[in-house]
Amino acid sequence: MRQLFQLHKVFQNKKQHKKILTQKPITIKQYQQLKMNRYQLLKKNKNTIHRFVKNGILSYMVIRDIEIYEALQQLQKDIPKELKYIMLAEQFELSPDRVKQIIYNMQSLIT
Repeated sequence: MRQLFQLHKVFQNKKQHKKILTQKPITIKQYQQLKMNRYQLLKKNKNTIHRFVKNGILSYMVIRDIEIYEALQQLQKDIPKELKYIMLAEQFELSPDRVKQIIYNMQSLIT
């Protein structure tokens, strides 16, 4: 069985006793998608994002943010984080604080 677990929610009703509502079991694949960060989601849908940017639906900054995150991953691991932010800031003509915020946003988990 590919069922990982069942989610239970408990709600209090004023007139009735507690009710327990059980949702359908989720699969392992669905659970892994719940733990995906923003970069993984954007990378997974890269072709759609390019079409949206080309048609003016999304800002080009989404693609720039993906490129910044990928450039960070390619830098050597022995370089301090702050120096990486400064190097990327010069490369993409942004402030180091903005690069730091972009990296933080790309690493945050989506729900």
